[in-house]
Amino acid sequence: FALIIAFIITGTTRLCHSLFENSDISILISMPFSSLEIFASKLTWVYVRQAVASLITVLTINLTFFITVNLISAYNVLMSVVVAVLLPVFPLSVAAVIALPYYYLKRVITSHYLLNFAAMTALLVGFCLLYAYLFGIAENLIGSGKLASLFNEFTMARIAGFAKNAYPSNLIAGIMLRREVGKNIGIFIGILAGAALIALPLIRFIFIRVTQKGFGAHVPHVHHKKLIFVRKNRLLNLLNKEFLNVLRTPGYAYMYFATAIIMPIMTYYSAKLSSSLVSGMLGNIEYDFEVCTFIVLLYSTLTNTFCSTNISRDGYMASMQKTLPYTPAQILSAKMIFSGAVSMLSILISCIVLVACNLESAGNGVITFISAAMLAAAQIAFATRLDLNHPHFSRTDDGEIKEANSTVSVIILTGLVVCFVIGLLLLYNTLKGLITGAPSEADRGASYAYAICLPLALLAGALAYFFVNLKKAYDNLDTER
Repeated sequence: FALIIAFIITGTTRLCHSLFENSDISILISMPFSSLEIFASKLTWVYVRQAVASLITVLTINLTFFITVNLISAYNVLMSVVVAVLLPVFPLSVAAVIALPYYYLKRVITSHYLLNFAAMTALLVGFCLLYAYLFGIAENLIGSGKLASLFNEFTMARIAGFAKNAYPSNLIAGIMLRREVGKNIGIFIGILAGAALIALPLIRFIFIRVTQKGFGAHVPHVHHKKLIFVRKNRLLNLLNKEFLNVLRTPGYAYMYFATAIIMPIMTYYSAKLSSSLVSGMLGNIEYDFEVCTFIVLLYSTLTNTFCSTNISRDGYMASMQKTLPYTPAQILSAKMIFSGAVSMLSILISCIVLVACNLESAGNGVITFISAAMLAAAQIAFATRLDLNHPHFSRTDDGEIKEANSTVSVIILTGLVVCFVIGLLLLYNTLKGLITGAPSEADRGASYAYAICLPLALLAGALAYFFVNLKKAYDNLDTER
């Protein structure tokens, strides 16, 4: 059921991007292809992406479940594959119906900066409130010892009641468990066929209207600012350009400024919950530095992804910048300073919150900040150079990057590996102190050394990677790739 909801959401955004926002439509309609062929290729591509995700998710979950309960069989494997292939049809049909209303609503909101910013702020506030609420429940369950009785008879009965009426997920479960197989297959196929018969003509009609008339969004400009040429520092000029680029693009503004707000909240609740959990497991062992440092490093890595599009975010402006009297180091340094400003601010606020709430001492908070700041700087330098070597420029008319690219995935994965390596080393020192009775000064010194020396080494390596053949890499930058 959760997978169906996720496919409806992702299917709506992908159909909207593919049918209404992708700039290749204007090229395809001028070529000897019928609207039906173009529509079929677009819809097939969206379906294939969801089918691959469905195969990976359904097979992983089903095979794990069947092996665990010793129900693995050729029938279960075959039906898991069949269901995984057919599952995206229903979510895509629902997505096709709501794609055009979603696009119109999105166009109305994004065409007005204040309305867009208000909507994103409301979403951010809602996320923070939900995050705090869920972590409050988890902390209460762990602190009161009620976690073991969470899945009692009443809870399981509620879950079973929901699963029994969760169409079409309950049909799939019945097929997998061989309960009324013929009936469930017939109803499931009927739902898929009905959804396809309703959605396909509707989305094709919408697509033809789009290709014939177009629904281009227009962003109004309230006033025109008179250009004033003044002498400024070159670095300040470049930083000003970065800020204007973000502030005039609501999506970028949300991603940039939300980092400074979300990270301290997530850090506080995670540190508080982890402290309660670790305290019950390890007793009176001093662990505040290790827990807080790991959490700050982890959330800093997860939220510091805006730097992954430092080059790609410029779009065709990247070629124009190469003609200006700036060195590659000046242009890229401004981008890294711009990305680092919000990252360092969010880390600083997080550390201040931890110290103010007595989750970490002031001295340990300073070391946590130094460690996280160096790791964030290393991440920004590495991401900027990686994006320079392999840019992902947007092909839409507005040039805005709306989807994550491979650079974001590499940065997050690399950062997570580094965080867990440092976290495991810090955990080793904590467990070592538990085994010996109490942590010694040498153990605490080793924790400080791990927290500072490893990010420092990574920062040195990232800067070396950034500056090696920098001018050659910048000269080879091509927005048409």
